[in-house]
Amino acid sequence: TPDNLLKMALIYVRIQAGVPVVIMGETGCGKTSLLKYLACKAGVYFTAVNMHAGVTLSHIVNSVEEAEKLAQDADLKVWLFWDEINTSKYCSGVLNDIVVRSKLFGKNIDERVVSVAACNPYRKRNFSRDESAGFHHSKSNSKMSELVYHVLPLSESMLEFVWDFGR
Repeated sequence: TPDNLLKMALIYVRIQAGVPVVIMGETGCGKTSLLKYLACKAGVYFTAVNMHAGVTLSHIVNSVEEAEKLAQDADLKVWLFWDEINTSKYCSGVLNDIVVRSKLFGKNIDERVVSVAACNPYRKRNFSRDESAGFHHSKSNSKMSELVYHVLPLSESMLEFVWDFGR
């Protein structure tokens, strides 16, 4: 669609310019598929890291090291896609440095490895609609329970690179 072509063009231009890419959109709206297709057409290797609350720091470090090894051994450009980046408690520190600064613990990541991230939106839950499906949500006092997605805040430096992918 014309919308997808525009999104791919904007993503590609940002990557070529060295500007961090952080896409915010609903689950299932096509962020990963669009990036896979774009990477294929751009002739780069695409690998996705699915983030969740159980992801450990060693998993993050291993993902970067594997991408760097692949880039060096095969002399490839690698797009390392961090999916649902705001579901991991490590987002504010290590992942911020990886995506925004292209550094891992202060060391530059191989320039052939480009990190692209996606995050879920901060959207409040509509309790009356959710409860009508037969399941009843226990109303907690937690601010997180009011959100559709269990997401954590992104760092200030990452927020300036977030753009809305849409629904």
